[in-house]
Amino acid sequence: MVEEKTFQFWRRLLIISNIFYILLALTFLFFAIFTRLHSLIIDLHLFVGLIILSLFLIFLSIFGIISAVKHHQVLLFFYIILLIILFLFQFILACTYLTIRNEKKYNLLKQNFEKSTDHIQLKYNCCGFDNSTIFYRNITCQNLPCCHLTNQCCETLSMCYTLLNNELDKNLKIIGSIMLIFTLTQIIVIYITLKFRNIRNPAIFI
Repeated sequence: MVEEKTFQFWRRLLIISNIFYILLALTFLFFAIFTRLHSLIIDLHLFVGLIILSLFLIFLSIFGIISAVKHHQVLLFFYIILLIILFLFQFILACTYLTIRNEKKYNLLKQNFEKSTDHIQLKYNCCGFDNSTIFYRNITCQNLPCCHLTNQCCETLSMCYTLLNNELDKNLKIIGSIMLIFTLTQIIVIYITLKFRNIRNPAIFI
């Protein structure tokens, strides 16, 4: 009876952990798509990395639930291996999000600005990228509605770099911090899986 309760406890704990991972993966997926559609400044490579991570996490969680239900030694072993791979991939991705600084971040923002200049300027109500483009503001901002109303429109609007930089910092910190916390939980789940794998199934010995 004690063995049965212990076995069921670790099994349920592992299943609940994987259900939590599915919900977290869906949150990552939603946040990645939402950020891509609304901020216009997330790097494509980071966006793709987050999408791949979310889909892989959903697959891994389903695989983990099946392994826990069956208490299959081989499946649980491969689940642990996949968890370790996911841990490494996610840790690297989280560090990448949290350590984008200076020139790399500047280039990322400038590239996105140049691809969607009119869209970004309309969305953030700004004109020009930074001081390096100040002499071309009249040309860059000619499609802004206010420029059709007053000649002083460009001079009164803020540069886009500061606004974009603040939003990018916010997005990267949110995603990076969540992912970093999530990597710590994976160590716990690896321990739970190892513990569960080493417990014999009482039903087999009845």
